[in-house]
Amino acid sequence: MIRYLRAFAWLRWRLLINGFKGSKRRDVLERLSRLASVLAPALLIVPFGAAAALLAVLGFHAGRHFGTGGNEARAALLVARLVLFLVIALPVLVPLGRASQGTKAGAARLLLLPIPRRALHLAEAVSALADPWLAFVVPGLVLFAAGLLSAGRIEDGVVAFAAALALIAAVVSLSALASFASEWIMRDRRRGEVFTLVFVLLISMVGLMPAFLVTRHAEPTGDVRSVDVPLGNLPAWTQVLPSELYARALQREVEGHPESAWLLVGILAAEAAAIYAASSAVHGRLLAASGNERAHRRRTIVDGASRRWPFLTPEASAVAVVHARNALRSVRGRLAVLLPGPLIAGLALLSRRLPGEVPFGSMLNSQSHVLLGFGCVFSLYALQAFHLNQFASDRAGLSLHFLSPVSDVDLVRGKAAGGFLIYAVSIALCFACAWVVTPGGPTLTWFFVLVAGTATYALLAPIAAVLSTLFPKTADLSQTGQGGNPHGLAVLIGSVTVMVLGAPAGLVLTIVHDRMHEPGLAAALILGWAVFCIAVAFPLCTLAAQLVKSRRENLALVAGGR
Repeated sequence: MIRYLRAFAWLRWRLLINGFKGSKRRDVLERLSRLASVLAPALLIVPFGAAAALLAVLGFHAGRHFGTGGNEARAALLVARLVLFLVIALPVLVPLGRASQGTKAGAARLLLLPIPRRALHLAEAVSALADPWLAFVVPGLVLFAAGLLSAGRIEDGVVAFAAALALIAAVVSLSALASFASEWIMRDRRRGEVFTLVFVLLISMVGLMPAFLVTRHAEPTGDVRSVDVPLGNLPAWTQVLPSELYARALQREVEGHPESAWLLVGILAAEAAAIYAASSAVHGRLLAASGNERAHRRRTIVDGASRRWPFLTPEASAVAVVHARNALRSVRGRLAVLLPGPLIAGLALLSRRLPGEVPFGSMLNSQSHVLLGFGCVFSLYALQAFHLNQFASDRAGLSLHFLSPVSDVDLVRGKAAGGFLIYAVSIALCFACAWVVTPGGPTLTWFFVLVAGTATYALLAPIAAVLSTLFPKTADLSQTGQGGNPHGLAVLIGSVTVMVLGAPAGLVLTIVHDRMHEPGLAAALILGWAVFCIAVAFPLCTLAAQLVKSRRENLALVAGGR
């Protein structure tokens, strides 16, 4: 096994050297480019190397204090828990985030060599030690045990060294498991889309988690003055984390309970072995997987585009169905539809826990219709990739629209209707999340908020069509980053337009309904505003169609990526 590890280490070294040398057939400029591409990641070694040296010194110092009973022992252990938790999180999050950008050219071809699969798995797992976010903490763990030994606490040092080895094994196995699992998931396109969707949603919600771990300190008058994070009272599930097992083992040993300390070290070692076995199983599944595991299915034509929508021609109805289906089937569209609901629910829960720290916290916590209004506005912003780039985001499909017997007016109105269907799905999820978090409230008020959101979209639709025509941008809706965003100027104008168009209905609900307590007058004003917006939207779509007609060729070129 050692021979195989040495061979893989030499292989990585030769790949690094070849990256510097390049080929003799390449010119000087190309060689410099290749050298820069290799040196850019290598520059990360400098800050991580400095951090490793600093942690090594701090680890030895902390070990000395633990051995001599210094006052900083408990503080050092608290800092170690925080650092080690980050060390556990990064090896999991980095491979998962990297997987959404594509898969690595696998090591399946290495199976052609006389190498056992177990040796190949061990070599790839141990290679995680070369990752900067893991390698920089190893010296600190080792020198912490050395500090205990230098202080004359031999038993404590042995426990610390054994716990460090078990912790490193657990983190390495966890990194390998996350890397192999993400690669296997991305082997299938549909499975990869679901993975990307869930991953982005979780990352979006994780940002709110620290706020739910804080404790409020109130003055005798009841006012909240300060908050802090109770790291000593973390949830029960965190006790099984490798970092917590490591810290608890050291704490029990220093407190004079060696039996409990060795038991925790054994649990940590067993946990590392279980994670390593799981990564071995996933690694075997990855090597046996083909490029795309899903069998090719026969495509069927759904008879939905032939149905006529109210107030639309059959051609415009077909465009609306196609536009909505393309959005809801793409990764970007699913994120835009699913993200606003959970985020407003998290915002309401956060305002309930920290009412003085969140803007409009008392309103979001107590008034359900205000929370739904926030969801309507946030949904319009989340769907900008489809509203403000509705023509170029179709890519080659736009050429098919232009070749079809669809007039420009039907094209613009169909896009508007399809965008409203996407918006309605997002609002429905916001409604469900708002109802779960802040149930109750006047039913008619909820209805008026939905009517106000509809009115805002009705005026926004033709403006979005004009912005999409004037500022088209080639976009890939399968990407969650900059590749799927609309033109920057269109986003700027569209964002201001959403605030301006949503202001009248928002002022009516805030002043007339909430402050003046005139629900009847507010209802009349909201309904009148909605009728006006819808009536104006139809002729505005006709004007936008004239602009589309004059820019057909340019739109087709941009949508095609030329």
